[in-house]
Amino acid sequence: MLRRMEEWGGALDMSVAVRHGDTSQSERARQSRQPPDFLITTPETLQIMLTGSRLLRHLSRVRWIIVDEIHEMAADDRGAQLSVALERLVERAGEFQRIGLSATVGDPDRVGRFLAGVNRPISIVRIRSLNLKEVTVDIAPVREGDESLATTLQAWPELIAALRESLRLIRAHRSTLLFVNTRDTAEIISSRMRLMDPELAFGIHHGSLSRDSRIEMEEAFKTGAIGALICTSSMELGIDVGITDLVIQYNSPRQAERFLQRLGRAGHRTDLVSLGHIIAVGPDEVAESMVVARRSLTEQLERMEVREAPMDVCANQIVALTMEHRRIGIAEALAIMNRSYPFRHLTVEGFREILGQLADAGVIWTDGTDFGRGKRTIGYFYTNISMIPDQRIYLIRDITSRRIVGTLDEAFALSLEGRGTFIISGVSWNFVTIESGEVLVEPAADLGILPDWVGEDIPVPHAVAREVGEIRHHLARGDRSPGEIVASYPVTPEAFSLVEALVRRQVSAGIAVPDHRLVTIENGGRLCIVNGCFGSRVNETLGLILSALISQRHGTAVRSITDPYRIFLESSRRIDPGLVMEVIMSFPVQNLEYLLSRLLGNSSRLAWQFFHVARKFGIISADADLRAVRIDSLMERFEGTPVYKEAVAKVLGERMDLPGTRHVLELVQRGDIELVVTPVSPLGEEGLENRRELMTPERASHTILRALGSRLENNRCMLLCMNCGSGIRHRIGDLPHGPACSSCGGNMLASIPVGSQDLRDLVKKKLVSGKRLTPRERKELGELMTNADLVREYGRTAVMVLSGRGIGPKTAARILSKQILDEDELLREVLRAEVNFAKTSQFWA
Repeated sequence: MLRRMEEWGGALDMSVAVRHGDTSQSERARQSRQPPDFLITTPETLQIMLTGSRLLRHLSRVRWIIVDEIHEMAADDRGAQLSVALERLVERAGEFQRIGLSATVGDPDRVGRFLAGVNRPISIVRIRSLNLKEVTVDIAPVREGDESLATTLQAWPELIAALRESLRLIRAHRSTLLFVNTRDTAEIISSRMRLMDPELAFGIHHGSLSRDSRIEMEEAFKTGAIGALICTSSMELGIDVGITDLVIQYNSPRQAERFLQRLGRAGHRTDLVSLGHIIAVGPDEVAESMVVARRSLTEQLERMEVREAPMDVCANQIVALTMEHRRIGIAEALAIMNRSYPFRHLTVEGFREILGQLADAGVIWTDGTDFGRGKRTIGYFYTNISMIPDQRIYLIRDITSRRIVGTLDEAFALSLEGRGTFIISGVSWNFVTIESGEVLVEPAADLGILPDWVGEDIPVPHAVAREVGEIRHHLARGDRSPGEIVASYPVTPEAFSLVEALVRRQVSAGIAVPDHRLVTIENGGRLCIVNGCFGSRVNETLGLILSALISQRHGTAVRSITDPYRIFLESSRRIDPGLVMEVIMSFPVQNLEYLLSRLLGNSSRLAWQFFHVARKFGIISADADLRAVRIDSLMERFEGTPVYKEAVAKVLGERMDLPGTRHVLELVQRGDIELVVTPVSPLGEEGLENRRELMTPERASHTILRALGSRLENNRCMLLCMNCGSGIRHRIGDLPHGPACSSCGGNMLASIPVGSQDLRDLVKKKLVSGKRLTPRERKELGELMTNADLVREYGRTAVMVLSGRGIGPKTAARILSKQILDEDELLREVLRAEVNFAKTSQFWA
């Protein structure tokens, strides 16, 4: 932005500057002395500028505010924070013109009201895109050799076929962006593509790579040093990377607005064509891609939801007001808040409740009429400038070059200790250790596991899922021919044939086809599949309700997993589909929000959200370690307070759809949407195949288990001799069945993570010095002895099980003591333990 605006500024005799977190102190001082005519900044930096006396004098002369990519701001907490900041600026500068810019706004009236605030006139200027757009939804058939290559690369044949087609398209174009929906998918594709074509110059770009890595990739792409970039949403917006002549989307982009942003990166000039190619894998992805592509080309974009009065933002702005005024009246502050669109309905009672919460935490003081700075105000303000959740991030440093190669979320970083290899930047790395807030790694030759990045699934809107249901409806009833449907969508006949064939299989089996007017409940014994074309958030909401209520009546736990078209319910006992139907038909819709709030009370999702909201209220310090906080006790203590209510509201608002779910339940209970019970169907089995990696280990495919076995064998461990204290590193797959100490020949060997010097010191302390052990050391020594007993009895198999993520001696003993019939059964037990660890490890502390 600065580079482009300086060109215009020079031509118009206007000074242009930029101010953000990385702006030098000298440049900031210069701006304070000689403010530019045009300043480029961020919402967070504006918060700081509103507290500076000299800058406030300059800001008092502001006449225009431009908010670029306004659709990115309107729906989240950063936007709510900015809306209040603009009202605070009005107090200093008087009214100014507000201009919002975006290429993709599905609800311009609502976004306009968000930008303008309360009781201001709005003008909406719509400009039709001048450049042409060409989109094709296609598939890549699996060919001879793909299956063997998939086994070698620890992938699945459909992915190999899709990558082969992507490589062909990349070679045929000069500059290609390959978009995927999540960071882990980017890493999967990048690592496999690098092995499939080592000569191809391409890069990877996503939000968890270091800033230097991202800039390096952008410059390499812009200059033509690389011909392709595998990227996520990090490349959707206006990053200047030159002229791109093709956008490839791997599988459905999920949302029309999102795809239009991505497609617009190709042919980013009015005289060029925006060329897009969606490569879909499987009938669900084809049907969804068809719908998203059609809605993008006709600009039927998603409606924008502006969340009402987020309480953590209100708390943040209360503190910001005390930084600006030192002391301010409650009535005056509330009037400022009420002028902003998200807080237009905030009541004085709600405002006082938040004031009280902040005062109790010692962040501010209030006497019932005014409020002002407290002892903790300044510290809170500067550690809570941003409304983006503060997740502790670990830098990844390559010890061979000392270069930062990326970042990891806290939960994954802590789980890596002694666990072998992982992938980032499309490259495999061996974990070495965690030191001074950094994960130290070295390059590895083997494929590794993928990092666990928090919360990035893109939800499929209800409207998209419903249109997929309409396509199924037409195919099942034959009221539109496949040719007519293909003519209405930018899809190849070959790709659409996957959708048609799946529906035909269902019809031929005599099973009702679920669509936008029909929900089927598939009777699968311990697995029940509810097929409903309602989208991600409605199905997730329904899944939570069904799993809870059916568990209550069933007498055993019922687990739910959802996708935009299905709800999978699984239990250790048979689930009666009649019970599922009864729960849906009899559910009191008016109690929906209350029930969801109660169900979330003990969930790990709410605990994670509460941790971050509590930071924004000053209850937990910004640098607090999640492992050191008793979240359960805090949640119990603060239940019913603004911080607890906000955490619940965030979970409900971000992951669920209360109005949509309420509407669907009403339609079903009225009979407008039919509900029928069927046997397990081709459509249900397709969903199971798509979700195989997320279902319980009993349903894990042989391919997944083979990949797990390969990973465990490639793990490295240290066998620590309990007799002499010597320790030797080994690759687990190279161990003999009954390992023995190479120093003393003993067979009491404990398998510990590589680099666990503290455990080696503990054994030596016991063996050599004869010193008395502390209670904690005695406990650790006992666990090591149990570990060694398992290795002595079960040999290499025990070492392999102990190398699983989060598997300690107790869990390993339980697995090994079972009557395991074959290797797949053993691996299923390990996978089940790893899944359980992944679900619970963040909240043990």
